[in-house]
Amino acid sequence: MTVELSIHLYADQDIQNGIKFWSQLTNLSNRHFYKPYIKQSTLKSKTYKGMFGYGTCTIYYHNRDIYEYVMAGLEILRNQH
Repeated sequence: MTVELSIHLYADQDIQNGIKFWSQLTNLSNRHFYKPYIKQSTLKSKTYKGMFGYGTCTIYYHNRDIYEYVMAGLEILRNQH
């Protein structure tokens, strides 16, 4: 099993604080993180500090058995309609 995380932050957010937050929340060390994606805002008056305080996080969980289980469940749901 491999777990990797990707975080998406805006340029006016504290990047290190975002990484620390997601690391503590997921109980995973920094070595599990991809390089953060930092979005530059084209609106000078817009700030994202209060909206997404720590950005957003995507967790990639690589496990073939779980993938096949989830896909089989989706196929069952799809066939019920």
